[in-house]
Amino acid sequence: INRKGASLLGKSPDELLTKKIPDLFEPKIAKNAENILENFFATGKPSFVEHSYMRRPGDELFFETWLFSLDQKSKKTRKVWGLMHDISGKKRAERNLLESLKEKDVMLKEIHHRVKNNLQQVASLLYLQEIRGNNTDIVSALHESRDRIFSMALVHEILIASENLSQINLATYLSSLVQHIEGSYGILADKVKVTMNVDPAIALTLDECIPCGLIINELVSNSMKHAFLPEVKGEIFIRVSSTEQTCTLIIGDNGRGLPSSADVARAGSLGLQLVNRLVHQLNGSISVAGEHGTVYTITFPMNLPGRGEYL
Repeated sequence: INRKGASLLGKSPDELLTKKIPDLFEPKIAKNAENILENFFATGKPSFVEHSYMRRPGDELFFETWLFSLDQKSKKTRKVWGLMHDISGKKRAERNLLESLKEKDVMLKEIHHRVKNNLQQVASLLYLQEIRGNNTDIVSALHESRDRIFSMALVHEILIASENLSQINLATYLSSLVQHIEGSYGILADKVKVTMNVDPAIALTLDECIPCGLIINELVSNSMKHAFLPEVKGEIFIRVSSTEQTCTLIIGDNGRGLPSSADVARAGSLGLQLVNRLVHQLNGSISVAGEHGTVYTITFPMNLPGRGEYL
């Protein structure tokens, strides 16, 4: 064996020339190598084999080896000329490619799963609009449905631009969402200022972010339409904070507030019915204060597996 071949195995030529196959390989690999050699001697034909060699724990090499007989004329010497080619780089590349393909396969299945869930949520939103909405105002109903669907689509738009496909930065998402809501209400939004204070470190899963976006869309839109008297300027505020295990959303305004008899858990409007369903989907709780404006406080546990998928 030349020095190059010996160095690949982490040995010197002198160390290898006194070794037998079982001294160099693990029992299973050694037995396979011996079988290959016996078959080679039986046929006398050039042979090719791929095999591995564990140089040290965690450091595995892969080789292509060609075997040629060194028989002299008609005399069988049982001597072999072996050419080894190190293909460790190629094998690692193949493994990485296979892992990448597996990841892409999982991701593709996940995308199909998410698309199915989102379409089911869109269908649920439209169904709720149908059975609960005020069908006398078709334009308003379509406007509200469009904004709800946009809040869902925006999550995927942010995911596409993100390096992390499993979590969404909430501050980035809400900034774009609120900007869309303000633009959606046009002149009405000119007299209402929306302020936000969102912890920039909060990142939510897709199953958490979509319900949060829909909740904020409903409550901000509700304040835009009902919280302020005509020609009266006002403020809507969004505050989001978190601990290690929980997230708290506070959405409020300084408008005319809710009647003392109001019960958010039994609200009749589609928007608040939807908010209650979404809070339940998040395994969260909701409370409302209506003395000086209206303030909703929603708390839910973060990163729980198996969130509800349907409205």
